[in-house]
Amino acid sequence: MGPEATAEVVAVGLAGFDVGEPDWWPAPLGAPGWSQVLAHDGAVPVAMGALHVSGPVAWVGAASTVPGHRRRGAQAGLLAPRFQLAAQCGAEQVVSKVDPGGGSERNLRRAGFTPAYEVVQWRRR
Repeated sequence: MGPEATAEVVAVGLAGFDVGEPDWWPAPLGAPGWSQVLAHDGAVPVAMGALHVSGPVAWVGAASTVPGHRRRGAQAGLLAPRFQLAAQCGAEQVVSKVDPGGGSERNLRRAGFTPAYEVVQWRRR
């Protein structure tokens, strides 16, 4: 991924996650095992998703879509390219982590995924 595409991934990620500019965000870009894919509306990047491959296991996540382009299928469309890339990198299994009941869970279920387990997270207020 060249510098222009990296900048697009960062811009789409920050716009979609609406978290400001955390120090960690660009860290995986270009790191070994990491890949990112972009969806465009014409020439404008509107969604991104990450892939990390480690041996036979690949992880898909860090999916982000800019607010004006949500619920139009961009994230569902970014799954297949990541699955193909995972297979090309030698992955035999693809995993992910999602919030229950959200769009990411629906997209993964439509792609043939089934939950392996659920985790309850606690926090003190």
